[in-house]
Amino acid sequence: MNDTHAHRAARGAAIVRVHLCEAPTHQSIEDRILRGLHYANEVHTTDADPLYEGTMALRDALVDVLHHADGWYTPDTILDSALLAVEKLPAGWAEQYRDYQTASTARPVKVHTATDTRARSAVVGTVTEILMATAHYGETATALTDAAEERFRDEAESARFAAVRDARK
Repeated sequence: MNDTHAHRAARGAAIVRVHLCEAPTHQSIEDRILRGLHYANEVHTTDADPLYEGTMALRDALVDVLHHADGWYTPDTILDSALLAVEKLPAGWAEQYRDYQTASTARPVKVHTATDTRARSAVVGTVTEILMATAHYGETATALTDAAEERFRDEAESARFAAVRDARK
């Protein structure tokens, strides 16, 4: 993907908007996993199909959200908070999802009621769902955050370098 910071930030904002619209009424673990997959496929974050490209499509969606949050929050702040939220999920949630392609809806996951796409809770909630979607592929959320953070930092540094170079001209 060879997009500008602004294009990726716009896609990230679109992903967070979907989260804000759908999360309050669909709070089950399965819903959140499916929404994470949806962000990578239906919000046009990537040309890749997440069902075939796996975690690469999820990484691209996650990087888009990090571009959207850039300037308000650091990637570390967002990713650490989302990883903590994933760790607080009921034990065995990922295995249960993979074994039966359904997760228990007995304990819905609390969704914050933010309405602003820049609200920290909205960004963290969106990232959490993307990380939860790694269960579909049997991957770890930590591996996805590492890949996304490295990709984001490379892209953000490149964008900042170009902006400084253009300002000096």
